[in-house]
Amino acid sequence: MNRTPLWRIKGFTITELMVALAITGVVLSALLGSYVALQRSFVFANSWTWTRKTQLRVLDSMSVDLRNAISVSVSPSSSTLSSAQTILSATIPVRYNTYYTSGAFAGDPKRSTGSSRLSITPSSTAKLITSTANYFPALMTVTYVQTGYTITRNASWTLSGTNYSASRDVGVFVNPVSVSFYNLSGANFTNGTDTTIVPKIYAAFQNAKLQVTGTMTLSDSVFLRSSTYR
Repeated sequence: MNRTPLWRIKGFTITELMVALAITGVVLSALLGSYVALQRSFVFANSWTWTRKTQLRVLDSMSVDLRNAISVSVSPSSSTLSSAQTILSATIPVRYNTYYTSGAFAGDPKRSTGSSRLSITPSSTAKLITSTANYFPALMTVTYVQTGYTITRNASWTLSGTNYSASRDVGVFVNPVSVSFYNLSGANFTNGTDTTIVPKIYAAFQNAKLQVTGTMTLSDSVFLRSSTYR
């Protein structure tokens, strides 16, 4: 049996190995760059979506309370501090028989047992009013408090001689956030004159590890009426 001598077996030269390694390095570098870019895009989209969703939740909650309010008091602006700051106080009529006092719906009207319908406070006919004293059984005090990155809605009311309170987080941000109000004559509003208030929520989203940063602002114009059908 004839065997080929080892010195006759040809392999890769040093030059060929270096060229192959260089090409492999270029391909791997391109793949790594694409992976990092994809990760950044994913983190950006995820952070943007989370922040926008949280902004919408807070703004919708504030807008509903402002439209129902008969008196409003706001702070000029808030900042991300560890101490609690009251950024909005409103007095709204108690329109329903019962409200949730705990859980995710704390402070919202409670639905009748076994029914999807809300239990509305009885009234004869809708009428134009500027005072709720003789029309609704009670008034509810609602405050929005910012503590760090969290905005909480607190509500308290008295109905049929019983005191109630409810609290829930309406927005939990993961980066700095501030709330401000514009187009308001002064910091207080009562149902004496019509005016418009614009709550504005500024929020940042970032990921230091992937160097993803951005900011967004969301606002809504709310018309506060001096008198309304309630």
